Amino acid sequence: MAEELSTIDVISRGRLDMGFIKGVPYEFPASNQNPVGVMDRFWEALDFIVKAMTTHDEIFNWEGEFFHYRQVNVWPRVWQEPHPPIWTTTGNISQAYVLGERGYVMATLGSGYNTRPLYDAYRKGYISKGRPAPGADRFAYLGLVAVADDETEARRRGELVAGYLRSSSIVHIPFRNPPGFLSVENNARLLRGETPPRSFTKDNRPIDMRSASVEELINAGILFCGTPDQVYRQLVDFCKYCGGMGNLLMMGHAGFMSHEDTVDNLALFANEVLPRLRRYQQPDPEAAVAAAGPVSARDRPGDLVDATMVAQS
Repeated sequence: MAEELSTIDVISRGRLDMGFIKGVPYEFPASNQNPVGVMDRFWEALDFIVKAMTTHDEIFNWEGEFFHYRQVNVWPRVWQEPHPPIWTTTGNISQAYVLGERGYVMATLGSGYNTRPLYDAYRKGYISKGRPAPGADRFAYLGLVAVADDETEARRRGELVAGYLRSSSIVHIPFRNPPGFLSVENNARLLRGETPPRSFTKDNRPIDMRSASVEELINAGILFCGTPDQVYRQLVDFCKYCGGMGNLLMMGHAGFMSHEDTVDNLALFANEVLPRLRRYQQPDPEAAVAAAGPVSARDRPGDLVDATMVAQS
């Protein structure tokens, strides 16, 4: 994979950003993969790819716990030095801290107004390596977007795009938590009902993305929906809450949206919301770090598989 990615980076003249994820629980049985130790395999695979991209003076052998390669020599060399930007995702405090230590761009999905603790853990991990406060470009958030010229039409589109979230309830129950995906400790927490909600509204009400109304999804910062002015204000409010969020991973076509709805949705956002977002001044990163406070035991690396994702899958 490292060689293919390097080739794309060269062909695109340095336009490649690389995204790495471990996958969701139900992908493992469907692809006949073993979920045991998934995070250990993930980190080793990522470390190997980075080493392959950044080693230029000699070939090397990789003898890891899960992967074994001889005489690794990636050609062509990457265009971006030392390697293209790396993105990955999490909904877990401890893993957010690790991603901050590593300096990768961190994306979250569906965390709504539960996002700030994740971003703050990342900030603590980031500065722990002697770096200045991370800018807004280190943070990404995947949000559903439904824009229309009037609020009634926007809400109709919001219902359509929200169908993407509601479809997750059709996952075959045994596939939601395949044996070995979660640790024994996290499985025990699930059985005891101790797993906290993944998503919260701005006024701290927990919601379930699978069954929440459009209004609840808007209040939770999961769906940005309304007229262009309303969507812009919702996004700015969310950025302020996050202490800075420079990458919106917009889902403007999902659920039951038609081609016509999608085209109009994307065009309105591109023409009437995006130009204003480009001019928006992100919050001060140093102030966000100061507000995050000292590192706590909760921030430190622990079980890096997110049990709340399983609970709501």
